[in-house]
Amino acid sequence: HLGIKPLYYAVSGDRLLFASDVGAIAAYPGFVRRLNHVALGHYFTWRVVPCPYTVFEDTHQLPPGTTLRIDAEGRLARKQYWDIPVGEGISKMDPRKADEEMSELLADALRLQVRSDVPVGAFLSGGVDSSTVAYWMSRAVGGGMTFTVGFTGEEKDFDESEWAEDVAAHIGTEHHMHVLERIAWMYGQPCGTGIPNYFVSAMARQHVKVALAGVGGDECFAGYGRFRAAANPSLVRRGATDPVYAFLRSLVSFTEDDKRRFFSADFFADVRDEPSIEHQRSLSDHVKTRNTVDKLCYIDLRHFMLNDLLFNLDKMSMAHSLEVRVPLLDYRIVEFAMRVPPRLKINHGEQKVLLKRAMYHRLPKHVFLRAKRGFSLPKQVWLKQIEPFVRDLINDRTVAARGLFRWEEVEHYLSAVFEAEGRASWRDANNFWNLFSFELWARQFLDRVPATTPPGGHGSHVSFDTAEDLTHAGLPSGHQSV
Repeated sequence: HLGIKPLYYAVSGDRLLFASDVGAIAAYPGFVRRLNHVALGHYFTWRVVPCPYTVFEDTHQLPPGTTLRIDAEGRLARKQYWDIPVGEGISKMDPRKADEEMSELLADALRLQVRSDVPVGAFLSGGVDSSTVAYWMSRAVGGGMTFTVGFTGEEKDFDESEWAEDVAAHIGTEHHMHVLERIAWMYGQPCGTGIPNYFVSAMARQHVKVALAGVGGDECFAGYGRFRAAANPSLVRRGATDPVYAFLRSLVSFTEDDKRRFFSADFFADVRDEPSIEHQRSLSDHVKTRNTVDKLCYIDLRHFMLNDLLFNLDKMSMAHSLEVRVPLLDYRIVEFAMRVPPRLKINHGEQKVLLKRAMYHRLPKHVFLRAKRGFSLPKQVWLKQIEPFVRDLINDRTVAARGLFRWEEVEHYLSAVFEAEGRASWRDANNFWNLFSFELWARQFLDRVPATTPPGGHGSHVSFDTAEDLTHAGLPSGHQSV
């Protein structure tokens, strides 16, 4: 229904190739690894490659809720069998009945998701979504195990592990934590939001074969800060801005003007006729609803969650042969979330109202009272740990050889990350990280240069095997944090 597991396909001669990983397709004899410039342009905008694109030409991802049929003549036809039911909401709903139905759906979804002939655990960050999943898991299995990653040292500002420990104690799970003391990235796949998933999956796999994750709560129940403007009636009435455009703009890394400056003339010529925001907005043009919040939930479920969160979760967990399930994306919960009135999602600035109401007497109060931080990563800190390696990877010579970017613009980001006093802006650090990640991927999967580690390791606590795992868990699948 929602693309929890990916399926990629390509036609090679008279063969239909399909796999859960683009790397498997690319390994087929005779497959030509041609870089898809339009997909790469979208990657620099979103930090992900959006479905149905992949980084390779003539290779596609099957969209969620869709079947693919091939006839005897080799003709392919896609048919959608399910879509997120936006526009079918109920204008009035008794809040108490909504709370009861929400709780019943959560309990039943978790009852089904913990079915397994092997041990089951849950990832736990201490936020509303993961705490909700961990709570209902603990009730379904009579305890269970939870797993968290934390940061220390320069990365301590990004740590939320103490909140997770408190929730685990409250719900009665056996809690395990892994602290990422210092990460120096090697010649592999740093994979943005996938990094914590990689290490928490490695830890969980030592104890269980199936883990539950809290992905989906923010997308179904308007949990991100970017929903607030859309829920402000005065702004919507005044037409302060197109809410869909503003919503998508909040997710952008490289704007179209940035691309014009940063990309080489030939590269930009290949991508300028498909602006990334317009491409994503077109995917929701068929959604007929006056409810802006629900329309934005649809976009988040079909874009950010699918292309980033689910992709990274799948690749990072499968690198350790860990099956991860996502109970909040039970299609019945998604349909229910789209049916409830918008005020039960976001009301007077309070977000995920219905989910919080259903869980308020079941979890520690700090889960609901502390401000949502959103998960971010200390990218500049990590890059500085391996500056010589990064500069060897990205310099005027290597940029010219790649032929995709303008050196003077790349040099600006190098200076911002390594030479400016204090922290680089979030945007500069993030944009350079995207370039760094792409170059790592391109070296191995376009140039066929074997993965390696920075000289001397630069204090890395990550082994060479980890570098290999991260690489094969990431962009060989054709996507995201390239």
